[in-house]
Amino acid sequence: MDNVPAPWRARLRASAVDLMVIWAWLGSLAGLSRVPAFRGSGYAKLFRHPSTADLAQTATGVLPAALYLAIGEAGAAHATRGKRAAGLRVVGAAGCPASHAQIAVRTAVKLLPWQIAHLSINRAVGIVGGERSKKWAVAGFSTALGLVASSAATAVFRSDHRALHDLVAATRVVPVVPTK
Repeated sequence: MDNVPAPWRARLRASAVDLMVIWAWLGSLAGLSRVPAFRGSGYAKLFRHPSTADLAQTATGVLPAALYLAIGEAGAAHATRGKRAAGLRVVGAAGCPASHAQIAVRTAVKLLPWQIAHLSINRAVGIVGGERSKKWAVAGFSTALGLVASSAATAVFRSDHRALHDLVAATRVVPVVPTK
């Protein structure tokens, strides 16, 4: 069963559930940013200074998403909440449980386009450097979209449906083997 790639519907379901979890976190942060006491806090001021905006955005947006994905996939079920709901798990290329290092690499490659897009937003709105930089924003968004498109195309056209992050980390997503 570990040689059978995960069905597309299951992969899409898993992604949808995981995105909802991540968006709930980001929505909570966005809601907090509207609270007057939070807006005047030292934390909120981090986003107003070029020297700390990238770090604050990474620490509050990308890092929690990375931890959610990595902790789930490195755990006993080898799956995030979404993968568990869809009956999937992450394994090493040979079908054995993926190592923590493989999960870390998989997560980093998977979230790299997201991080690049966040950094591009900072440049597009002028947070970093104090000036808006259309050139850097376009370059960043183009790179992020190119990575996402490459990963999606890789998964669609490969018979094993492995995306770019799975190829780099030597992992696969497979259906959970039912226990008897």
